[in-house]
Amino acid sequence: AEFVLARYAEPGRAGRPSSGATDGGQPPSESAWRRCLADPVRMASNELTEYIDLKRIVTGMKREMRAYLDGGGTVERYLAELEKRQRLEVSYRENAEQRLLGMLGGGSEQGKVPKIRPEKELRAAYAYWLKANAQLKAMGIYELPLPDALRSCQMELDVDE
Repeated sequence: AEFVLARYAEPGRAGRPSSGATDGGQPPSESAWRRCLADPVRMASNELTEYIDLKRIVTGMKREMRAYLDGGGTVERYLAELEKRQRLEVSYRENAEQRLLGMLGGGSEQGKVPKIRPEKELRAAYAYWLKANAQLKAMGIYELPLPDALRSCQMELDVDE
């Protein structure tokens, strides 16, 4: 059950299991969920920081799920809410990515020379990239990578500071 929750731990990532299915294809039973929620997540001091962060997120999700179940909810409904939240987060990120690509002319196709853009357009796209990533980060969603076309803008700002 913790493994299922861990799959929802990173906001904005697509490809979550439906109905809480594990890699074996079977969702944990209601009693398995209850046992899992009653047990604390164990952490070791020698674990990688990323692994400890993941365990902290899962601990929070377990706390949230316990409250949801205590309030009369079901495991299936809680997981459906996680699915809904993930789809919403993915759509935020995809919308930001599409807008950025639109500002850059849809990106360049493989093997074609990228279109030369006026400096003003590149700076506007770079400003949007910064703003979009700040919003995504505040929502806990992984950020957009910096497109190659905007690397010159980043270098100029880094040198100016």
